[in-house]
Amino acid sequence: MKSKGDLRIHRNHIKRQRELRNHVLLFIGTFLMISVLTITFGSFLSKAKDANSEIPSYKYFKSIVIEQGDSLCSIAEANVNSAQEIDSYVSEVMHINSLDDTEIHAGQFIIVPYYSTEFK
Repeated sequence: MKSKGDLRIHRNHIKRQRELRNHVLLFIGTFLMISVLTITFGSFLSKAKDANSEIPSYKYFKSIVIEQGDSLCSIAEANVNSAQEIDSYVSEVMHINSLDDTEIHAGQFIIVPYYSTEFK
């Protein structure tokens, strides 16, 4: 049979083990909660940043009258931003209007694409 001192030591040992287990569980629960909140709010922040960084652009078409001195390149320069897009823009205008070459004449009507951030 155990003495009163041995029982008290045994009970204290069990009590410390329970307290240690509760502290470990509390630490793990806190860590998991912080991780979930970080991931959740991080995804909201990245979506907000992505939404603001790119403004949508819509493609429309219009008919224009060719003026004296106009060329497909000058029309392309007025409607696109970079030099790489000018060649593809000219090709697209030629395709839309069934043109065999880049020659256009004053008074001629052609359809050209243009881009706008406004939804119409």
